[in-house]
Amino acid sequence: MDIRHVARVIALISWVKFGVDTASQEDTHRLLNTLFHNYSVFIRPTHDQDMPISVNVVLVMEQMQSLDMKTETMKSLGFFSITWMDEFLVWTPEEYGDVEYITYAANMIWTPDYVIDNDVSLKKRMGDDKSLVLIKSNGKVIWEPGYVATTTCNVDITYFPFDTQVCSINILSWMTTNVHQLTTSTTGVSLQAYIQNGEFHLITGWVNSTSHTMTDIENETLEGLDFFVVLKRKTTFFWLCLVSPLLVFPLLSPLSFLVPADSGEKTTLAITSLLSVFVFMSSIYDTLPKLSNHVSRFVLLASIQSFISFLSVVGNVIILCIYRLPPEHRVPRWMTWLAAKRQDLAPERMKSNEESELFNKSDMSTRGKGRENVPLTWPVVAEFLNKICFVVFLLAVILVTVIIGVLMSF
Repeated sequence: MDIRHVARVIALISWVKFGVDTASQEDTHRLLNTLFHNYSVFIRPTHDQDMPISVNVVLVMEQMQSLDMKTETMKSLGFFSITWMDEFLVWTPEEYGDVEYITYAANMIWTPDYVIDNDVSLKKRMGDDKSLVLIKSNGKVIWEPGYVATTTCNVDITYFPFDTQVCSINILSWMTTNVHQLTTSTTGVSLQAYIQNGEFHLITGWVNSTSHTMTDIENETLEGLDFFVVLKRKTTFFWLCLVSPLLVFPLLSPLSFLVPADSGEKTTLAITSLLSVFVFMSSIYDTLPKLSNHVSRFVLLASIQSFISFLSVVGNVIILCIYRLPPEHRVPRWMTWLAAKRQDLAPERMKSNEESELFNKSDMSTRGKGRENVPLTWPVVAEFLNKICFVVFLLAVILVTVIIGVLMSF
């Protein structure tokens, strides 16, 4: 076979296979002149102006930067993938050098007038003068305007710091009603390009359709989409710096009743426990919003623990006052009876102050012939109350912690 014939065959195969890449500059200019001759950005891209344009919107979230619990706002960034059919931008690729698609300035064609409705800043239309669109030969337009928005988020602090928050990014057609534009979403929220946040783990997302009544126009609404994301808090930091200390420090309250009354450190330990709980409560209050519709059970736990710590300070002060009462003050009979029921009272301490003996022989004879008279002094009463308070406050701290912990698990 002739070498020239083989070369022609190879060249023909290459032209057929790679002809899509052989569009010239003249082909592109001719295509643009044809498409945008008499094109108006103010006319909806449909030949039948009575038919609405169907627009599909997908939220592609790239990062949730922060969730401010106090201001109830979420800052996030990403872009919207918006697609629709433009009947005025349709061409046959074979007539223009096999050009399948073109990119063009978004502000030079019709685009839907969406705004982020729950943005805390000034509402403005999506996109800018520098954004581009991709236009396919069948008229499909793909527009992906980026966004950096701080949106409102109704936080629920009931289970803080083991909470899960649901926030949303709401878009709305600003002036185009449902008669002229229909808003749908086939995918909802896309997390393929999402970068995880250090404080929250984004679990999932979904979308709901919404509509708002158009002012001064009857039977027409403005359609929009609410993109929801579920954020679950990562708790490692809070376990180490908030939860563990709050579980440990309240145990100082019952331990203060084991400190001897004559040591001089009894009330010091109780006050230290109270102040420790107050410090952690202040750190919690600096983080959480001042809401009344939701009460954090963790804050409830801290409040109850602080009240228990306050009662322990009061109890220790009363016990110290009892410990220092002079012998001339007689011990009430009901205290004598309680002390007589206990078997672990130190006899040597009770015998050291016989002038304060309160059991008479007639009272003791009614309780058994083998029982001896039990002299009771105020230091012995203080020791007895210390043991009672230790058990009561220890059970109270454990019981409150367990109950609140169980409530937080539901």
